[in-house]
Amino acid sequence: MIILKGADGIQHITADTAAFLEDKRVIRSTNMDQVTFSPNIIFKVTLDFAEAMPCVPEIAVRETTDWMLLSCAGTHAYYSTVDQRLVLQQCKASLQSNIPELEYPISLVLRFDDDQWLVECVRR
Repeated sequence: MIILKGADGIQHITADTAAFLEDKRVIRSTNMDQVTFSPNIIFKVTLDFAEAMPCVPEIAVRETTDWMLLSCAGTHAYYSTVDQRLVLQQCKASLQSNIPELEYPISLVLRFDDDQWLVECVRR
């Protein structure tokens, strides 16, 4: 999901196609190698785990979770036109139930496959 924060409030930008890569509201700049994004853009990514993972006990509202919601500001994201990958850096958990392996900051590499963005790689 892509969220645009503007003078008109919050708008949701469709991310089920790669069309947002040409949306002037979303793009800060483009060159031969990459597309950079506006600072008023927020990327939201849901990670679904194959099995439940233990949460950080001091802050979590539950013991385990099988999904996590991450946020990334547009200033920390770019799309590589060479690799055709969306790179989200400095991602933070958007929920209290975080897992130790994904504590801030982490980076996600996503690729577009048919009609959805798939997480290809997660880095700490």
